Amino acid sequence: MNRRAVLIAFFFAGFTAMVYEIAWSRPLQVILGSTVYSTSTILAGMLSGFTLGSYLMARPSDRFRKPLAVFGLTETLIGVYGIVFISLITSQLSGVLPFAGYWELAISFVMVMLPALMMGAAWPLVNRAYIGNDEASDAAKLYSSNSFGSSLGPMAAGFLLIPFAGIFLTAVMAALINIAIGLFFIYSQGGLKDAF
Repeated sequence: MNRRAVLIAFFFAGFTAMVYEIAWSRPLQVILGSTVYSTSTILAGMLSGFTLGSYLMARPSDRFRKPLAVFGLTETLIGVYGIVFISLITSQLSGVLPFAGYWELAISFVMVMLPALMMGAAWPLVNRAYIGNDEASDAAKLYSSNSFGSSLGPMAAGFLLIPFAGIFLTAVMAALINIAIGLFFIYSQGGLKDAF
């Protein structure tokens, strides 16, 4: 296992999660009719997903033979979902998906929470693969790597990517990063056979 590659991948996992949060906020603001509602929905959905995904994956991750391959699968699924999600919410802007009333909030919350579940599930998988005898140091490296990516994601999305590429392409770029990370780890671990 290339430990540096794990840290780099976890940096970009945090980076893309926050790029999604910024890219999704504007279309949801239009759909929900309020910046407060859209921001609250995204934040609640993301944090709920992070928490639940990490909790649900904690025990299974100890049994996986190839936790990095499973991490690769989660990253690939996040990327695919990222493309589907931005396509759905931008089509909603043109009236293709007519939601009504409070259903908009509930559906938006669930749609944001689904990829966040996979993002949260990545934590115990990467912990399982990366943390060795020096637990405190290894955990700190993972946390700082992911947090550093998470801090750069909003800045890159808000000040660079969206102004120059637009919301849709920004979300697609984040998704392609997830898919690239995912396929790299699936391939480098010899595929998903016997991973679970």
